[in-house]
Amino acid sequence: MIDFKKAYNEMDSKKKWIVITLIVALVFSFYYNNVYKTHLKNLRNLKSQVLVLKNRYNKLNSQMPDVKKEQLAISELENKHKDLQSEIYLLEAELPSLSNISSFLSQLISLSADLGMDFIHIKQGSTEKKQDYARLNFEIKFSSDYAGFVNYLYRLGKTSNFTEIKKIEIEQSKELADGFFTATLAMTTLLGGNKNAQVSNPKEKDSGPFENIVVAKNPFMSGYGTGAKGDKKEEYILTGITFLGANSTAIINTEVYRVGDFIGANQVKAIFQDKVILQNGSREICLSLERD
Repeated sequence: MIDFKKAYNEMDSKKKWIVITLIVALVFSFYYNNVYKTHLKNLRNLKSQVLVLKNRYNKLNSQMPDVKKEQLAISELENKHKDLQSEIYLLEAELPSLSNISSFLSQLISLSADLGMDFIHIKQGSTEKKQDYARLNFEIKFSSDYAGFVNYLYRLGKTSNFTEIKKIEIEQSKELADGFFTATLAMTTLLGGNKNAQVSNPKEKDSGPFENIVVAKNPFMSGYGTGAKGDKKEEYILTGITFLGANSTAIINTEVYRVGDFIGANQVKAIFQDKVILQNGSREICLSLERD
């Protein structure tokens, strides 16, 4: 075996320097090839991955919305939604209630106060339901002069924004006083599911009672019938029936009554689709609803 230490000691200075240089070169070469190059390769891979991640981050960042801007937009939408909800609430509060149709029809009759009109009937027609709302079709028939007719239509328009007159029929008769005629209104109204809703009363909104429209001429003036209008009036006038079985109601003298209620000394004994029976002891009164 070669004694490297002895051989190295026997070398002169020049050879020793050469040996040291070779050893250093060998160590550097080993380090470069086996350590440095591996680390350098890993470093380049890491830099490449960092660049890919950076590009991906920039791309995602460019696609992401401006959070503050979106939050402001969301806040504006929420405020608009609240405003719309408030408007819907106010509109629904003005809708006549589906469960209180009789009161609504009774109020339509009460609008004729001081107009000299005679109500013949209010017929409740079909009810078209859809979700929380419904559309009620009904008919109003009354006799009136032209001034009362015009003012009643005016009051109907002021009472509800959801009531519409679909058709008007005018009929003159010799049995009526001169200038009077029979009017039939085919009407429809939107109903809501709010049980506490009530029909708006224009008199409560305005500063005072209705201001009647002054009518100078009656275009429906009849060429016959000059006699005075009869003064005969019934004690009880039946103008409408809402037939709902045990929950049926009737409009008598512009007031809503149910079975068991009293009208003066008479008690409502029964409500049918076209008539109401009043009872006072052994005496019965039958009020019929006019049918065409």
